[in-house]
Amino acid sequence: MEGNLRDTPLSSVLELIHLTKQSGRVAVTGRVPLSLTVVQGEILAGGILDWQGLEAIQSFELHASQGNFRFAPSSAQVLAQFKLSFAALMTDWARVNDEWARIRTVIDSPSRVLEFSGPAQQPAHAFQGGKSIRSVSKAIDEGVFEVSTRAAPLVLSGQLKLKDRYAWMGLRVRHPSAIGSFTPMTRGTEEIPLMLNGKRNLAELLEWGFKPSQLRQYLLGAIQSGVVQVPGSGWLLRDLTWELEALVAAGQGDA
Repeated sequence: MEGNLRDTPLSSVLELIHLTKQSGRVAVTGRVPLSLTVVQGEILAGGILDWQGLEAIQSFELHASQGNFRFAPSSAQVLAQFKLSFAALMTDWARVNDEWARIRTVIDSPSRVLEFSGPAQQPAHAFQGGKSIRSVSKAIDEGVFEVSTRAAPLVLSGQLKLKDRYAWMGLRVRHPSAIGSFTPMTRGTEEIPLMLNGKRNLAELLEWGFKPSQLRQYLLGAIQSGVVQVPGSGWLLRDLTWELEALVAAGQGDA
């Protein structure tokens, strides 16, 4: 079974697989890829590239209208990542999607750095000195979605300030075409892979004069094509896409 999400929503595909109690793998291809493992109609595992688990799955737009899907039947043994009934998972997925849509009107992505400068005993102190939601989530061992849910109203109230920095700017990426001592001349997108020697982080490319929009667009294409593979590719792809969507909504970029 395969098709286009424009014609057949993902929710309808999953409902059919559930009702017919099929087992196998659902692969959604598009700007953000999604994989789901289904056993006897129940979704037991999945994620976005190497970002696996329920949180990754529910960050994917359940009613996305772009992309293709394919279901490949399989009887292979599967280690369940979570145990939720199909009905409960789908209901919660829709709820989380709605919440993410609201959060993202305030914070474009969990990679955005937020800063709190108040007393350390207040709830927002985890962001003291400037930290992203993703880094705070890891530090306090709590889900990105839960941290985002609490952070959004603090941004609206002014307790947290949006900084012009993102978690992905600290990544060190290695590209096979990199040249160790290369100095960019035009700061064009075609020069980005030559700079990615695994020693410089992405913030250093910004200091050389590359624009954040250039890095976002390049990284999206490089990760999607598999040319660049870094730990965290899944969350990176998710966040970069959300950030570009926010810029388009604000009239500051192209999708």
